[in-house]
Amino acid sequence: MKSFLTEVVEDLLAQELDFKHTTLIIPGVRPKAFLRKTFVELGFQGMLPQMITIEEFLEEVTGLKMVSGVPLWFAAYNAYQSHVEEPKTFDEFLKFAPILLKDFDDIDASLCDDRGLLDNLISEERIKVWGRSMEVGLSDLMKNHLGFWTDARATFFGLRKILLEEGKAYRGLLAKKASEEIQNFVAKDSSEKYVYIGFNALTHAELNMLQYLVEAERAISYWDADVYYMNNKDQEAGDFLRKYRALFPDEFKFIHKNFEKDKKLKIVNVPKQETQAKYIGNHLQELTEEEREKTAIVLADEQLLPAVLNALPENIQKLNITMGLPLQMVPISSFFKELFQLHLTREKFDKTGVYYYKNVLNLLQHSNFRGFFLPQAESLLEHLHKHNLIFVSISKLNDLSIENSFYKIFDAPNSVQDLLSNVISWINLVYESGDLPTMDQEYLFRFRSIFMQLNDLVQEHDFIDNFKVLHQLYQQLLLSESVSFVGEPLVGLQLLGMLETRLLDFEHIILASVNEGTLPLGRQENSFIPFDFRVEAKLNTFLDNDAIYAYHFYRLIQRCKSAVFLYNSDSEGMGTGEASRFLLQLKLESPHAIIEEIATPSYSKSPTSLLTIEKSESVLKQLDKWKKKISPSSLGTYLFNPIDFYSRQILRVREEDEVEEVADDRTLGNIVHKVLEELYSDYIGQILDEHHFKEIEKKQDRVFHQVVEEELLKGHEARGKNIIILKVAQEMISNVIKKDKLLIRDNELVIKELEKSHSKDFITPNGNEVSFFGFIDRIDQVNGVTRILDYKSGSVNQADLRKTEKNVENLLKDYTGAKAIQLAMYAYMMNYKQAKTGIYPLRYFSKDIHYLEWEKNDLLSLSDLEPILTEVGYLIDEILNPEVPFQELEE
Repeated sequence: MKSFLTEVVEDLLAQELDFKHTTLIIPGVRPKAFLRKTFVELGFQGMLPQMITIEEFLEEVTGLKMVSGVPLWFAAYNAYQSHVEEPKTFDEFLKFAPILLKDFDDIDASLCDDRGLLDNLISEERIKVWGRSMEVGLSDLMKNHLGFWTDARATFFGLRKILLEEGKAYRGLLAKKASEEIQNFVAKDSSEKYVYIGFNALTHAELNMLQYLVEAERAISYWDADVYYMNNKDQEAGDFLRKYRALFPDEFKFIHKNFEKDKKLKIVNVPKQETQAKYIGNHLQELTEEEREKTAIVLADEQLLPAVLNALPENIQKLNITMGLPLQMVPISSFFKELFQLHLTREKFDKTGVYYYKNVLNLLQHSNFRGFFLPQAESLLEHLHKHNLIFVSISKLNDLSIENSFYKIFDAPNSVQDLLSNVISWINLVYESGDLPTMDQEYLFRFRSIFMQLNDLVQEHDFIDNFKVLHQLYQQLLLSESVSFVGEPLVGLQLLGMLETRLLDFEHIILASVNEGTLPLGRQENSFIPFDFRVEAKLNTFLDNDAIYAYHFYRLIQRCKSAVFLYNSDSEGMGTGEASRFLLQLKLESPHAIIEEIATPSYSKSPTSLLTIEKSESVLKQLDKWKKKISPSSLGTYLFNPIDFYSRQILRVREEDEVEEVADDRTLGNIVHKVLEELYSDYIGQILDEHHFKEIEKKQDRVFHQVVEEELLKGHEARGKNIIILKVAQEMISNVIKKDKLLIRDNELVIKELEKSHSKDFITPNGNEVSFFGFIDRIDQVNGVTRILDYKSGSVNQADLRKTEKNVENLLKDYTGAKAIQLAMYAYMMNYKQAKTGIYPLRYFSKDIHYLEWEKNDLLSLSDLEPILTEVGYLIDEILNPEVPFQELEE
């Protein structure tokens, strides 16, 4: 079937228009190339007509230049300052300015009674009626509402005056002025003919212009429509076109029945955004080269672009990417994001001489620039880890910059101007080094351009005086920048956004992110004007926006042969996981049979052999060292996974030290152990009484805070999760003290030892002479009975400590035997005639000590421990046996 552009060009050629005096007006830039191509394909050899976008036409009619984004923000703030009695600061203004400016745009584009609308919004009578309906008086909230719209009205007319005096206008004002000037404009040149092509939803101002041009026989229009939604009033896709057909009945030449023709339509439920990209890549591999030439990948959510680019098959020879890669999505962008965060955090915490360590690390370790910071970065990281610094001294960074000029990125700026100067100088330094790949240099050039624009703005406007405002401006400039791709614009696979499909037709469509809230956007609160006021003033509402999206959706697929619709079924994050209502409409209302499919990632798990490490001579030498100082924890590690034992005891691999901003389990344990040791150490060997515990409780808080400062805070304030974690630590310590106080009411308690190391030689069943070693948390006596205790903050299962002749052989089968082994080794090292050895649960006051038992007895002698120790000996013999490799355990 013919494409819409082919039908339009054929009709234009049939009318034999004078193309020297013909201007084609189109919705966007992209169709220009396809229009030119269509003229050539149809054999036209003369001068092509001028082709301009609707925005270019509005500028031509008015002689005004369209302004948007950051320049519009500044113009609006100047108007706001000039016409409001008590203006807010620029950063406060930016909190509501973007939405307010959108409302201004709608008001002008709609040609509504702007004064009447704004006067009504600040009408005190209306507010009073509103208040009566809620049975309240004129509250502060209502007064603030009146004040807001009073300021907004003054800003609206002030901004309009400022812009027009400068020969500028925002989009809505541009359309309004063009509507007013169109008659004078066309009178200047009676020969020019205007052709509107492929529009759907014109603003009232644009429609007013078109009506005048058509009535004056200076314009014709071509509308792309299908009977399916044009003749069915229930189909929102045809809402606007049905109105225009009533106004221009002779202009609707191409209303076909393309939608009802045979099509292969498939709806695919795909979990997660990244999986959609992979599905697209796999689907493209199934297409022939000829089919890919006529295929378009359309992204309803353009954030999916990088993932789709990574998933494209390598054999795609021709590709055109229209939307461009947003600059904020290139890897280098995260570096500058962290750079801003460095100063925003410093400003937030009001820290003058330090930076937050995470921001510093993120900059030093950034993949694009880490090479510039070596080797001084290693020294700095070691310094941070050693001293557990949450905030890094700027003077320390300045010392490093003496040796490495790239550290000047950390210079402490006294103002936003200083920061921009530092960043621009640093980017120039990176350029001069020549150590970046060509593509990264291109990205960096674009970022330098943004920072130079910011620098100009700061010099021009003295109210940009903090990093928060600077960051807001930076983000806005970043959003407006994209990296263009070099491709084949007219042939091959097309990758584009939803709005870029206007006027274009493709045989095969892959439409991604067809989710509710994305396509269509639905009801979003992006206006300060209440819904009923928008309806009364004939401003667009979310219902009109839904109709616009519906038209783009149905128009895209009306001429295709096949279409695949992907939606993200994952409801994590901001997504709803709900398919678009348009897909439901297709299933329920369209004449087509819809294939539905659930895409799940396919995993080809190849059989893997368990890791096995033979015991070489070097391994045996390390084991010879290990057997002279065997700790219970090392045997527990072997039971858990022999490969972990190999890594820690043979290779001596240790976890890398990190700055500990939030206390981990190890630090929590250290704090509790050290505090208890400090509190009880003065009373070792004494029979504890109430007087002793009064002294202990009196110094408890002081000792706790002293230990916490040494172990964790290092001069910093407890924040966030640490507050909760330290409360838990305090509760554990209090639990021990309360339990001991309760114990001494009816018993005699004497602390014998705290946190002491012990060792003792041991001979295994195979005759290996080894030595046990370990730190025992506490040894005490209760009524003359010795207790060997190990503090534990986690949970303990008493069943794991109950050993008998029947189950002792199971001791070495899994990690659950580790605690019994530990307690048996502790008791063996102490060599008491009889003793109890157990786990002291710290977290729960109500839980008693869990003792190691043998045949239901917890007061054990060395002979009682012998069966358990024999099993421990077997485990050591296995570890030392040269013939038994370290074998990874099955999961």
